[in-house]
Amino acid sequence: MFSVYDFFYPTATSQEPMFKLLGTAPEHKLRKTYESGHAIPRNAMIKEVVDWMDKYWGPPTPRQ
Repeated sequence: MFSVYDFFYPTATSQEPMFKLLGTAPEHKLRKTYESGHAIPRNAMIKEVVDWMDKYWGPPTPRQ
């Protein structure tokens, strides 16, 4: 998840090169951008993290 208007880590000089260098298989990489500054909107970040955990770890199981 990246912010389009990030003043700490600009898109062209920081975010895109770092994303290309990640050692993850291309089919498992996803680059999402948000119209924001350095901070990604909290609700969007939570949703993306939970979706990722469900995809790779499976949905949570109820406690007994």
